[in-house]
Amino acid sequence: MKKTLAALAAVATCAAVSAPATAEPTYGPVQLNQVRVYDDGANAFVLIEVKNATYCSTSTFTFKLSNLSGAGMLSASLTALATGQRVNIEISNTTGCNGYGTQLQSITVLSQ
Repeated sequence: MKKTLAALAAVATCAAVSAPATAEPTYGPVQLNQVRVYDDGANAFVLIEVKNATYCSTSTFTFKLSNLSGAGMLSASLTALATGQRVNIEISNTTGCNGYGTQLQSITVLSQ
């Protein structure tokens, strides 16, 4: 019983102090210049353009709306664009940098 409680306490402590993980590369803070939703049927995607920055040899990045995170990333992008808030963008671990249309893994809206 004591071992079980000690193990639960250790897990709870780790969970309480853990920060959200981000992969690399992550860039920012940047401001969005535009958000474009492109309907390609089941492969619909979003293009975002960042202002005054060129990461991965581009200022235009993409993410798929068909991914589970797609709607959330679109919401974060539109919120940032509408409010003028800056974001951090995280390049996909799977695809890496590919120039124009480099795929994103996450978008973090930052406070003013």
